Parts: sequence; C-alpha cells; structure tokens
Amino acid sequence: MKIKKYLIIDFDSTFIQDEVLEKLGEITLENHPQKKIILKKITSICKLGMEGKIAFQDSLNQRLKLIQANKNSLKKLIGKLKNRITPSILKNKNFFHQNSQQIFIISGGFKEVITPVVKDFQIPKNHILANTFIYDKNGNIIGIDKNNPLAYNQGKAIAVQKLKLSGKKYVLGDGYTDYEIKKLGVADYFIAFTENVKRDNVVKNADCEAKNFEEFLKFYLSS
Repeated sequence: MKIKKYLIIDFDSTFIQDEVLEKLGEITLENHPQKKIILKKITSICKLGMEGKIAFQDSLNQRLKLIQANKNSLKKLIGKLKNRITPSILKNKNFFHQNSQQIFIISGGFKEVITPVVKDFQIPKNHILANTFIYDKNGNIIGIDKNNPLAYNQGKAIAVQKLKLSGKKYVLGDGYTDYEIKKLGVADYFIAFTENVKRDNVVKNADCEAKNFEEFLKFYLSS
C-alpha cells in the first residue's frame, strides 16, 4: 500500500514573502511619527522569536501591542499579501491543487488573513490552522484567542499531533517553531525554506535546505 505524504507548510516568510505583523504595522503606523523606530522593534522581536531566542507567545504579544491594529486594517493587508505570495510557490500552484487534501498550513499567524490569501490554492479551510484575533466593540485588535494551542510555545507540534495523520509528514518553514514539529517527534522531516529569509540556526537543524519550492519538491518526491 502506498504511504500517504503530507505537507505541513508555514505561512509567514514561507508561503508569502513577508511577516504578516510587520506588514500590518506598516499600515497601522503609516502616519505615526515614530513609525521607523517601532517597525524596527517589531522586526527585532520577530527575529528573536523565529530563532527560538524568546518564547513565541512573548514575541506575539509584544508585537501586537506595538501595532495597535483595527479590523479595517486587515482588508488592506489582505490585498497587499495576495501580491506577496512567494514566487516559486505561485509557480507551483498546480501542486497545491493536485495535493490539496494532503496539505496543511500551520501558522502562528492569523486565520482571518491566511484564509483569503491562499483561497486560489484550493487548500480546505479546515486545513488552515492558525491564531484568531479578539476585537473590542470598536473593532480594535486587543489580543488573540488564548484557547488556541498555536498561541503558545510548541503550539505547532501540538496542532500537528491533534491531526493524527497517518503517513509521512514533511514540514516546510523558515523558523524554529517549524523545526520544533520534527524535534518533538510529530513529523518525519523538516525542510528549511530559505527563498525569503535564511536563519542559520534553523538551517543547521533541517534535513535539507530548500532555496525555493522546486528544491523542496525534489526532496519530497525522492524520500
């Protein structure tokens, strides 16, 4: 019997070229006098989280406080991100169409943003696992759903474990939280995706480095 293969793919800096909260910050801080300083701080916090140097939930909470976003900002953000899909992933859209039932997007990002951006790739909505925002009565983002395991350290590994997938599991991502899925024993392979950003401490823990989606496919099809 043929063994099923599953692709677990990250969103920020993997499926798209950017970090969502950085792009959201560019929108919400557009007219802020300290825009450059705050954006630099957001980037720095994100980097520490992606390298596993600070706890993921701390990184997320700190960035959200700095951004001070509103529900209305998300529409503009989604429009921008649709034009920022990673080139080699866009080029291989057919792979996603043909294998949609075996593909999961698992992200520390936000479902409200990811779902509309990946719509054309035919990934089922229940295969998109991510955080969700909490809003106040004026539509301001005041936090995230804390009942979601993806809001915490090792959340991606917990999310994959709950799927109970029977077959080979390949994780493709750019961050330490992606590597943790394999490290904690719930995936067979971790492939460091470096088309958009390369983090040395992530690459050294990978089964292989993929500089684009074609390089990932070579590994995926041969293993």
